[in-house]
Amino acid sequence: NAAAAFADAAYALALNPGSVPALLEHALAAEALAKPDVALADYGRALAADPACLEALANRAMLHLQRDRKDDARADLQEFLRAAPPDHPRRGQVEEAVRRLQQ
Repeated sequence: NAAAAFADAAYALALNPGSVPALLEHALAAEALAKPDVALADYGRALAADPACLEALANRAMLHLQRDRKDDARADLQEFLRAAPPDHPRRGQVEEAVRRLQQ
């Protein structure tokens, strides 16, 4: 469950604060627990530790969209499309989000 995942990721981060996988897990659990500010902070920390982390970039963009932060979402979506290979599994989702923003 999300609360257990959140606690487990928090413990992992206490041991290794810069762990990108733990930050991603913590962020996903935070989203599931309706803690979007925590999730955004975690995605930001993951990207600071690994600027090439496309999963953090895509997830943060989608969270910005959910919160109607269109400029922030657009920036993350554009960065994802610039950096992601054409066959990245999230590319279609990101391209669709860009199309919705352009409407």
